[in-house]
Amino acid sequence: MAYGIGLVFDPQTEARIREVWGRLASQGFATPLARPGCLPHVSLLLSETLRVEDLARDLEELGHCSPQLEVRVSTVGVFTEPELVLFYGMTPTN
Repeated sequence: MAYGIGLVFDPQTEARIREVWGRLASQGFATPLARPGCLPHVSLLLSETLRVEDLARDLEELGHCSPQLEVRVSTVGVFTEPELVLFYGMTPTN
C-alpha cells in the first residue's frame, strides 16, 4: 500500500493559491489539483514501506510544536507524468 505525508496551508494561503489556479485556468492552464476534494499542499513523503505506528508516535511528539511553518517559494517546476502539473518549490526558513 502506498502512503503519503503532506502539509496543508492556512486558509489565507490556500485562497491565494486557488486564486493563482483560477488565473492560470482562465489562460488555458488548468490544474488537475483543482478537482473537488483536492487541496493545495506540500508533499513531504511518498512511501510503499511506511511504518504507520512509528510515524504516529513521532508525530504525536511534534504536537507540542508550533503548527505553522514559514517557507519561501524558491522555484517553479513542472511534473510531466502522469499529468502535467505546475508546482512551487519550497525552501524552509529558520
